[in-house]
Amino acid sequence: RSAFPGDTMAKLIYAAIMLLVGMGLFRNAIPNWDLVPYVAIAKSLQGIPEQHLHEVTYSLLLRELSPEAYEKIVEGTDYRRAAADRPESFLQQIPFYSVKPLYPFLMAVINFGGPGLVAAGRLITLVSYWTLAALIFVWLRRYLATGAALLTSLLIVLQPPVTHAARMISPDILACVLVLLSIYLCFECNKVPGAMIVLLASTMARPDNVVFVFLLPVACWITGRLTKLGSFAWASAGAVLYGLQATFSGNYGWSTLMYHTFVENLALPRGFKSPLQFRDYVSIYQEGVLAALASEMLMAAAFFGVVALFLLRNAAQRISYGMSLLAVTSIGALC
Repeated sequence: RSAFPGDTMAKLIYAAIMLLVGMGLFRNAIPNWDLVPYVAIAKSLQGIPEQHLHEVTYSLLLRELSPEAYEKIVEGTDYRRAAADRPESFLQQIPFYSVKPLYPFLMAVINFGGPGLVAAGRLITLVSYWTLAALIFVWLRRYLATGAALLTSLLIVLQPPVTHAARMISPDILACVLVLLSIYLCFECNKVPGAMIVLLASTMARPDNVVFVFLLPVACWITGRLTKLGSFAWASAGAVLYGLQATFSGNYGWSTLMYHTFVENLALPRGFKSPLQFRDYVSIYQEGVLAALASEMLMAAAFFGVVALFLLRNAAQRISYGMSLLAVTSIGALC
């Protein structure tokens, strides 16, 4: 690693670049339609009764969004028009999003401090992006000289898929950084309980992260970080938490969610019976895997990870970095 003056300068340069990039992303945030139900859930947490959620939510968005952004949210598609015009349709969309309670909860908490709910969502995304950038730099610096870690980190966090996620007012990048943090705590810091708690929290930002809640305890058991009983206990805790989220959110189930997400947005999903068969689910997952394998984020993370791998001199470090590389590429595919 480089000497103190260069070390400090590299950190300052990286921090300055991330500050400028982050503020630019914050100013150019993308208010996609998912913001609508998250705002509604946040207002519900603040005590607004269900019968007033539609009016309160759209009135708030009209005040806090630009006219162009608001028009896209209410007029973009037939599905969006139905939600904007019909309170019943709007309320039936909320269970698709209340299964991710962490994000609207944070929005509501920040909103009490003064910023509007839209600004709160943008702030969560910004802080998540900065945290992701810091984590990647700290992680790489364990194996690379500071200058190399700086350049590699910039090449990762400035990739278009990452910056695009950092512009979206959604919980995706928050969920991503929580998973990466849990893997870092587990394999780099050997803090397994803390890692599992962070990973469990990530499922409240993105329920599909429950897959990692099952995989990480197994990896910890294989590598001797957990006993078989401990691994089973953490995986069971994840299953229980996932079940509670699905139950209390009023979730419509996987079949309806899959149809709504990959086939057609449902204006009135309550009571819907999905016509999808087993072969349809297989086809959907095949397309998703192929898209992940071809994603820019996955290819970039794999490329820079392999380059950094060859720069290492110590064989033990190569093994550890291999786990890090697997984590980065896996999260890259999910992002």
